[in-house]
Amino acid sequence: MQQKQFFVLNLLVAVTLISLYSCKKNEVPAPIPEPNTITYDGFTYRTVTIPGAGTWTVENARNTHFSNGDPIRNAKTNEEWKDETNKKIAAKTSDTGAWCYYKNTNSADTQNIYGKLYNFYAVKDARGLAPKGWHVATDAEFINLVNILGDSAGQKLKSNLYWIIDVCMAKPSRNITGFAAVPAGYRYDSDGDFHNLGTTAYFWSSTEDSDNAWWQYLDYNDAGTYRNSSSKLLGLSVRFVKD
Repeated sequence: MQQKQFFVLNLLVAVTLISLYSCKKNEVPAPIPEPNTITYDGFTYRTVTIPGAGTWTVENARNTHFSNGDPIRNAKTNEEWKDETNKKIAAKTSDTGAWCYYKNTNSADTQNIYGKLYNFYAVKDARGLAPKGWHVATDAEFINLVNILGDSAGQKLKSNLYWIIDVCMAKPSRNITGFAAVPAGYRYDSDGDFHNLGTTAYFWSSTEDSDNAWWQYLDYNDAGTYRNSSSKLLGLSVRFVKD
């Protein structure tokens, strides 16, 4: 009886070790180069150069000022996000750009991980959302990035952390670019509600599409990337690209 129990125990240990080894074997570490950094509006960003696609910031934008020093409006309530912005657009004032944190969180950890969400009016403001020498990624730059990465481009752009259903066997090529896209969710245009934290990463491009604007997104359960065009009142993440 003791011999049988000993055999079962050894079998369980062996299975556990094999499982751990399999996870580590399939979880390929990202060959990220030594990080360079830039400091802008009090925040430090790591940068990564992706061959053929330029140099990008690794963290989502989080500045509260335009590059000329003017403040960007913090729109917390639904009324501030939609109604006030529409009033400013109708009045042709310069204060149409806005930012917020997801669900206006006070959590410093959440703020640091996911950055800010901006409407498109902040992206296109003539005062500049990006630091000097940089710009908000264009639609063409996102398309080029995806084309260069080829199959499973989304998987190669996603961070190793913060995504739900983060099974080790599912991410052999996760974040090999060092882009580290995090699922920061978005703010809806019609009612100012927040959605999809932990499941989806959305990035504004700086490219307009008539009354709308182009953006890219990555979903937790898909290895690809998607491109869409919709309302400029959405609240999405932003990445900067070196000029």
